[in-house]
Amino acid sequence: MSGLIGGAGNKSGVIGGSLTKNAVIFALNGDEEVSNQQTVLTDWTKHTAENLGELGTFASPSSGIFTFPREGFWYVEARLSTWGYHAQGDNTCNLDIMGTDDNSTYNRIAYGRVPNSTDGAYYRGGGSVSVIVDITNVANDKVSVRYAAVATGGYLGGGLSNGCSVLFIHLGDN
Repeated sequence: MSGLIGGAGNKSGVIGGSLTKNAVIFALNGDEEVSNQQTVLTDWTKHTAENLGELGTFASPSSGIFTFPREGFWYVEARLSTWGYHAQGDNTCNLDIMGTDDNSTYNRIAYGRVPNSTDGAYYRGGGSVSVIVDITNVANDKVSVRYAAVATGGYLGGGLSNGCSVLFIHLGDN
């Protein structure tokens, strides 16, 4: 990844080139117990609810690592929903998109916070984080999604609810 648009990268911030060739949504495959450890989410599946499709091809991740099918500028958005019983405590989460340009060392390239509120019985929350990445080498430039909760005992919403998902859209060639 040679840079982030509008960020610390070496690109001008102008997206040009070709039309979108790829777009896909991956959803967390079912609910997952919340951990207060930094955890890379690994159980992703292409979202298959009614009328949802995929433009182009995008391989399913391996151990939570997403490999881009082509070079270019990509919009990546991670969404997370949380819930837990009030007695289990606040399950506010940090949400990170992690990136590597050497297929080994991952650094946080986008950070978000998933706050929640309570109705007296449950804590519920949701949030998202997004970034535009410049993929210059599909063998080495990869991303993953990581979270860590304030407390354990809640759940991340997955499955057909699309509560936890990752969206990839190819914006154009680099």
